[in-house]
Amino acid sequence: MRKFIVSREVTNKLLAYAAIVVIIVESILVYTYNFSLSESMITFGFAAAMFAIPLIVYFIKPGSALFKYLFVFFAITYMFFILYIQKGNIDNIFLLYVVLASASLYFDVEFTLYTTAVLCTETTLGFIFFREQLYPLLVPTSVMSLIFNFLVIGVLLAFQGEWGKRMMNSYESAYARSITDPLTQIHNRAFFDEYLRDTVEHARKYGEPFCVAILDIDDFKVFNDTYGHPVGDLVLKTTVRVIHESIRKTDILCRFGGEEFTLIFQATPLADARVITEKIRSCVEKNVLENDGKDLHLTISMGVTEFALRDDAASIVERADHALLKAKKKGKNRVESV
Repeated sequence: MRKFIVSREVTNKLLAYAAIVVIIVESILVYTYNFSLSESMITFGFAAAMFAIPLIVYFIKPGSALFKYLFVFFAITYMFFILYIQKGNIDNIFLLYVVLASASLYFDVEFTLYTTAVLCTETTLGFIFFREQLYPLLVPTSVMSLIFNFLVIGVLLAFQGEWGKRMMNSYESAYARSITDPLTQIHNRAFFDEYLRDTVEHARKYGEPFCVAILDIDDFKVFNDTYGHPVGDLVLKTTVRVIHESIRKTDILCRFGGEEFTLIFQATPLADARVITEKIRSCVEKNVLENDGKDLHLTISMGVTEFALRDDAASIVERADHALLKAKKKGKNRVESV
């Protein structure tokens, strides 16, 4: 289960865009302040050079944990250089300080402490080496931004306390509801789609096999039409219970929609997945559902397939669905693979 709404990749993308915007905006500001075109180009080149390393890291690996630290270091360094060059024009510099401190809210206390440490270090170096030119400018910007940073740290620490636990529990509860099928209490289609994408990426990276199966309750419409929807709901819940008793703890069961369900078998080649799916089919067939003194016999049809390197999430589901159609056409209550 994901703990945060904003993933590292999304946040890194926002910071990368911020770096590019800073480069462009600084160049435009220099030009609009009646500087020459050559001075504007120099400013653009300087800004691009300062942010080059973090941006290179981002484009090589968008999900890099190192990127945000490089971004902060070079952004603050760039601010100090611009502050020194402009000798007094601190409006946009102070704004960037606030943006940096606010960005810490996307991360954690350790990251905010790192940002604060960089600010303190570079402020101290500015006092030592450029005290005559920078000292009057550093006092309002650095002190205010450091105060803001420490306020952010306080908020983050409070968030990690009891209030934070309650907020996180509330979020996790809402997230759990959003990925759970209310009738069967298993994962829903939204969770399956997300989990399958992650599994595909993992398999491509580490070369680990996995299989996907789609199963359908045979003649489910007959149960609904003959005995009513309450019995249909009972059929769905009973099928889920039997499947849960037949699979491993590492196998992921989801409701795909209607009477269809999906299974993801991690670190499992096709031959092993066929054994598991045949066990599931057999257990469902042997189970007898009693309703008003009548014994109802359930069967399922299943299609299973193994991930191939050319696959994406959509193609592997399409292939498993094709295998399910084969099972239906061959008489139902069977497992087919492709």
